[in-house]
Amino acid sequence: MGPGLLIRRHNLPHWQIGGSVYFVTFRCSRGRLGAACRHIVKEVLLYDHGRRYDLHIATVMPDHAHAVLRPRESSPGRWFDLAQITKTIKGVSGRRINRLLGTRGRRVWRPESYDRIIRDEDEYNEKVNYVAENAFKDNLCRDPLEYEFLIIPG
Repeated sequence: MGPGLLIRRHNLPHWQIGGSVYFVTFRCSRGRLGAACRHIVKEVLLYDHGRRYDLHIATVMPDHAHAVLRPRESSPGRWFDLAQITKTIKGVSGRRINRLLGTRGRRVWRPESYDRIIRDEDEYNEKVNYVAENAFKDNLCRDPLEYEFLIIPG
């Protein structure tokens, strides 16, 4: 994708501008994910960090996941497509979760994800704080930075 604005629409609008940072949320379609499943999602989110995107922060909750990420350039002036990035994360993690649970062809994630271009530093800080504190606010940990499924790449 080049630097121009690309707009896609399903039920939600999806806007992309090359070089942007995004807040992304995808929701589970099968109830709550156990710890082993959340570990899979964490591994998958980290896999393409530094390859197809730069992951700023992410958290894997029992029924959804949030990430703040920036697609990398695939070639000068062209960026990896955000829709492909989220499709890969959901597809790979979904297949691995189904394999772990002994289920086959059962949808793990809702088909559509939510994504938003982060427009400025204030919004960036708000989204990063939201992701970092999400598990704490849901009483899944006592210290937000010690949540096992919080990802802050080094």
